[in-house]
Amino acid sequence: WLKPPHSSPSRGQSPPLHPRVAGASCLQAAHGHEMLPHSIDALEVQLRAVQERQELQEQQLEKQRQTIAELQEQLAATQREVKYLRAEGGMSCSQTAVEVLADSRPEEATEEEDEGDVATYEFDLSMWDATLLIFFDKLGWVDKAILAVGILLNLCLQGMLLIVVMFDMLDNPYGTDKVEEMMRWRVHTGHSDSSFDGVDGKSLSSRLCSRTLWSFEQAEYEEMYDYLYKEVPGVMLSVLAIVLWVLTIMVEYRRMMEQALAIMSLPAVPANTGDGSDNHRHSSIVEKSDGLHIVGIRPAMRIVSMLVLCVPRMVILGMLCLVGCQYLAQTASLADIVLNAMAL
Repeated sequence: WLKPPHSSPSRGQSPPLHPRVAGASCLQAAHGHEMLPHSIDALEVQLRAVQERQELQEQQLEKQRQTIAELQEQLAATQREVKYLRAEGGMSCSQTAVEVLADSRPEEATEEEDEGDVATYEFDLSMWDATLLIFFDKLGWVDKAILAVGILLNLCLQGMLLIVVMFDMLDNPYGTDKVEEMMRWRVHTGHSDSSFDGVDGKSLSSRLCSRTLWSFEQAEYEEMYDYLYKEVPGVMLSVLAIVLWVLTIMVEYRRMMEQALAIMSLPAVPANTGDGSDNHRHSSIVEKSDGLHIVGIRPAMRIVSMLVLCVPRMVILGMLCLVGCQYLAQTASLADIVLNAMAL
């Protein structure tokens, strides 16, 4: 019945555990130490997967940055090309043109840049430009014959026009003889007693100057009066018409000079031998997607084209300028000045 004495646990000491409880705690601690390495391996695997994913995303991001940089360079090149085309004035900046330039291949862009450095001459819708094709081998004999007839008709028509205007339409309407006749009419008819109006007390000359008559003399007097004594005299209208005519001639003269410079600037190509061996390499006309391009001319044809096209064209332009200016200067009627300027 006696129990062994035991002392109570002192302050600061934990009470003794039961043997079963102590055994279970030891088993849990041992099992935790065994599971710890497996948890670290799993975390390392997850860490490596995250790092690989991060590297893949960084690579994709770098590729996207390079793509954006390339697109920006293409856009800048397209904008420069559009500005160049606008400055040249030969082409409108539409959305279709921008898309075509943006989608063009680098080789085509390089070829266009090389061609843009070379001065070009585009044919106009005139007989002078069309006749230039006669001096190349690309056209057949029928086409050359048609162009030859066309340039001959052109020269004949313009020459006949100049001859008619020079010999039939450049007479001074108020020459010395006519002025003397007008003075004689004033003395003998305008102030004669037979033409005196006794009712109004005015002579024929007085009624003419007051612009109350209805006759040929009155029409002539009103035409001269309108030309000389209007608020804006007819001299100013004549000068304006002459200036416009000279500017029109200058535009045609510039076109003629561009054609002459284009012919002189063409590279020389050798004449065809007839066997067809070198014709493909020394062809003076090249056919491209936008039409025929003249890339060279034979030396003999260069001289002939200058003599047939440029020299007659320059002579005709000079004669037209002189004859037109004289024709406008000698026109006294204000309405006829405008009509003649439009006709020229």
